[in-house]
Amino acid sequence: MGYQEYKKEFLDSIREDATILGSDIANEFIIRALSILKDFGEMDDPSILELGEKRCSGQRIMRIDGYSFDETDHSLILFISDFQDSDTPSNLTMSRVDELYWKMYYFLDESCTEKYHHMSMIRMK
Repeated sequence: MGYQEYKKEFLDSIREDATILGSDIANEFIIRALSILKDFGEMDDPSILELGEKRCSGQRIMRIDGYSFDETDHSLILFISDFQDSDTPSNLTMSRVDELYWKMYYFLDESCTEKYHHMSMIRMK
């Protein structure tokens, strides 16, 4: 099976799961991607956060799709998805990577401010 066939089968499977479960295709992609990463030992017990994009102080937009704590080196792995439900998605550009990076950064910045300390946006083990 070539790459194009695998990609089509993968997307069709995600679409089918989303239809059966009545969920969002982007969320199903995140679930599937994290499952694959967990199966390959890249992450231990990843957690999905369904926060979506939120406006924060200064009208900045923050976003995070999930996290995992790495027991090996005691690091926090954060992830954000740029899933496109298309057989021919647009290329991931550096400007898009920067945009996603800043949304994740703003999430961390807001999480560390005093007004969010009472909220458990990230629960550490």
